[in-house]
Amino acid sequence: MAEEAAHLEKEERERMEREAAEAQAEMERKMHEAKAKEEETRRLQEELRHAHEEMEEKQRALHEAISTPRTLHVSEHDDDDDEDESARSHSHELNIIEDEVIPRPEESRITEAERNKTINKQLESLSADLARAKLDTKQTQNDILHSQNKSQGRDKYKTLKQIRQGNTKQRVDMFEAM
Repeated sequence: MAEEAAHLEKEERERMEREAAEAQAEMERKMHEAKAKEEETRRLQEELRHAHEEMEEKQRALHEAISTPRTLHVSEHDDDDDEDESARSHSHELNIIEDEVIPRPEESRITEAERNKTINKQLESLSADLARAKLDTKQTQNDILHSQNKSQGRDKYKTLKQIRQGNTKQRVDMFEAM
């Protein structure tokens, strides 16, 4: 019996050592998993911080782009020499205007017919020919409105200039009344 007790005691010690080794191994495995998760968390936090910085930088750039108005304006420079139409050269350049005041060249524009007397005479003779050939019974509402505007001395440039005068409500009312 003493042998049996010694044998049982030895088995019990071996079993306890095995359990202790298994518990130690399980603890080391869990510690390794915890370190891996911690490293993954740090990496994800770094990616998130980097993404936030990029987003803030893009938002600043967008805000800056929105807050600085840029207006593109094409300006014309015509040669006013007495050259014929085919030899006349026109140059166009693109200017970026960054202030709030935008020039309106259409308000002070002189039409080609007003500049060139030959074209003006041809235009008048063609208009007279058309007026003789026109049938008054076939006039549309737009034809009548155009003739009234022409008799009052209005054209598209004067209309644009007139629409831009006054405050917004007046301009909307005037435009709707047309």
